Amino acid sequence: MFLGIYGDHIRIVRLVPLDEEHVELTAEWLFEPSTLNDKKYNKKNVIDFAILVMNQDASISELNQKGVKNFNAKEEGVLMPEEYIIKDFHNYIKNKIKKK
Repeated sequence: MFLGIYGDHIRIVRLVPLDEEHVELTAEWLFEPSTLNDKKYNKKNVIDFAILVMNQDASISELNQKGVKNFNAKEEGVLMPEEYIIKDFHNYIKNKIKKK
């Protein structure tokens, strides 16, 4: 999940893995009522531009991952050094959940 925070709106984007090769992407735009009531403001331009960029990002991400597959899903792969911070965070959350 990430937030795009801009002067006129906020965009919330969530990526949820569905399986090894598919993700669900959900995007929401939040606008102040005063922004939406402004006759000169065109939210369609904002939304269309963001969709264009997200589609371009998705295309290049798919190209980058092309051919990358774990053929033995029962074995864990090797993490890169910068990925250990994320693994530590996941372990922290798992431990907090187990204590409740």
